[in-house]
Amino acid sequence: MYHPPTKILIVDDEPNLRKLMRTALYNGLRQIHEAANGSDALRLANEVNPDILLLDIGLPGALDGLALCEALVADGMHRRLQVVIVSGSDAPQDLARAESLDVRVFLRKPFSPIKLAALVAQMESGINRMLVIPPANSKKELIGFDDLFDWSRAV
Repeated sequence: MYHPPTKILIVDDEPNLRKLMRTALYNGLRQIHEAANGSDALRLANEVNPDILLLDIGLPGALDGLALCEALVADGMHRRLQVVIVSGSDAPQDLARAESLDVRVFLRKPFSPIKLAALVAQMESGINRMLVIPPANSKKELIGFDDLFDWSRAV
């Protein structure tokens, strides 16, 4: 049975971080697109209609990450878009705003590329609630995600 490739849009102003995410996610079966700011990301999202959006909150220019997310949600064209916020901040107001926008995952920087790849694989299968993933150097456990995924098989 044919399954179209998952289209992923990575939006971060840091080129090395985009490269890390692209490298972690590339498997030959996914189409990976990149943008460095909100305006370029909005244009690209309308062109490629991604399935998954990996989005930094702190973007340069007129559209920060959450404003971009709001624009995509308001558009109506991107109803099936699954959004992952990738951020160094977990300010309560950002978490609340992200949840109100139906963001699927809030991934804190720094993050494990292995866990990012496993997360995207799980998203391709479906996630039905918001997950908050602390930074990789945190002693906290993943909130809600370990119940969905067996990490011992991911490594």
